[in-house]
Amino acid sequence: MAEHGIYFDRLAGSFIEEKEFSIAWHYRQSDPEQANFIVKDAILKWLK
Repeated sequence: MAEHGIYFDRLAGSFIEEKEFSIAWHYRQSDPEQANFIVKDAILKWLK
């Protein structure tokens, strides 16, 4: 998860919820414009 931390740390107001078999990245309290940019970037990176 360390590699993914670069995205979590860049988005103020976001947090990680660790579950038994997964993790959830909550960013609803973040700035919508910034969240849109960072989340799209993260998804594109993770789908490679």
